[in-house]
Amino acid sequence: MKEKFVSTFSDPRTEKYLAIAIFVLSSCAVIWCTIPIWRHQHLNDDSFITLTYAKNLAQGNGFVYNQPPATLGTTTPLFTITTALLATILPFFSVIQSNH
Repeated sequence: MKEKFVSTFSDPRTEKYLAIAIFVLSSCAVIWCTIPIWRHQHLNDDSFITLTYAKNLAQGNGFVYNQPPATLGTTTPLFTITTALLATILPFFSVIQSNH
């Protein structure tokens, strides 16, 4: 026998408005977090260091900041490896673009 979902709200319109509000707030949060990434704004020094590591890793230079001499000092190794993997798999995914 199937059980029917019992809502804690007495009015079906309340459920509809709650679902819409959750969707809108979630969408705003995602947009708010991704717009600075698209525009390369609000990136601090650590972000550029991490992206340099990812660029070097994707280009086959290893998990280093400078080549040579090899130096290591990233604070976000998992993000760096994930970004390098995306840059390797997706050719249109640019890790660091120059503004020349």
